[in-house]
Amino acid sequence: MNNYCIIAWMDDLQMGAHLAKLSTLNSYSLEFIDAIDQMPEIVDKTLFIIDLSSISEADLEALSMLRHDHDKDITFVGFCEELNGPLVGYFKELGCDMAFKRYDLMKNLTSIVDKIFNAN
Repeated sequence: MNNYCIIAWMDDLQMGAHLAKLSTLNSYSLEFIDAIDQMPEIVDKTLFIIDLSSISEADLEALSMLRHDHDKDITFVGFCEELNGPLVGYFKELGCDMAFKRYDLMKNLTSIVDKIFNAN
């Protein structure tokens, strides 16, 4: 078993099922949360996937503080139904490393996760 973890903060059944399949195939740990106080232990390589339409700005900022509190490799990927240039910039200012339209993330989830976990 590798030391990779995906933490998903979302209420999206289709995305959750896709993540479950991806995690099972690649032996990634997968945790679903719906509140900041449910945060599991952060492992060496952690990917947060966040539904940006269901998280408050304060919670998103608190999540981005995790990067400073832990000496771990943490990547934040956010998604929402509609996304434009100014919104991408806004979410990046709040701590997201990447922001995608939901459709684009679903379509490319496997390659995105693979690139994040296998980047040097």
